[in-house]
Amino acid sequence: MRLPEAVREPFLRGRARALRAGDALFVEGDVVEQVFFLDEGRIRLTKRVRSMTRTLTLLRGGALVGEGALAGELRRQATATALTDAVVFPFDPEEFRQLLLAYPVLASGFFEQIARRVRAAEDQIELMMLADPPSKVVGALLKLARDALGPDHPSFQRTEPRRGSSSPSDPRTSDASVLPVAVTLAVSPVDLSSRIGLEIDAVKRAVLRLREQDYLRVQGDAIQILDVDALERLFALLGSREDLRAEGVTR
Repeated sequence: MRLPEAVREPFLRGRARALRAGDALFVEGDVVEQVFFLDEGRIRLTKRVRSMTRTLTLLRGGALVGEGALAGELRRQATATALTDAVVFPFDPEEFRQLLLAYPVLASGFFEQIARRVRAAEDQIELMMLADPPSKVVGALLKLARDALGPDHPSFQRTEPRRGSSSPSDPRTSDASVLPVAVTLAVSPVDLSSRIGLEIDAVKRAVLRLREQDYLRVQGDAIQILDVDALERLFALLGSREDLRAEGVTR
């Protein structure tokens, strides 16, 4: 989302703050003083969990950064680091609230952003409950495919990714009369890592394995699922295997 020109001229003049790739916009534990509008570039939000640094999300141009300032947050709950060269505009929280009141369309856009982040956080929690990396990666790809195709797409009416449901030994086996549904997702292994709370190397290994098995292709910062139905069946098969392993442990 871009700020309207009527906003950019009076409110942004002289505010631009340039970041180099690797620069920290703020660090977890910092005193909260400002909220930021990310005009260009990409920023990664990370959080320290015990001895590990976990990626929470990746933000692109048009995003609000550090919105906790608008809710009275006193200390930063995460670290914001520029993944690429970036430009941000800092605002005093009260000043930004007045800006949102003056431009309802702008407020609506930011509220939609926050709603999407809440949904993404819920998805991340669900995926983190899965045991093995392949299940996490496949589950994340299927959620993105559902968003891209829409929940009413015929592919999702034919089959649902029910964990532990029966499935053929080869998930790629399907009715020859049903044409494969392919979808290209603007997502990279780094994006997947942030979505599922998994280290990037583990994500890359899982993606490579899926590519070798002809479930998907990797095209730069995009992933093409070659057959959504086949990936759904693989997800169910992985769930069945997880359940069997769990039963073996509890016996």
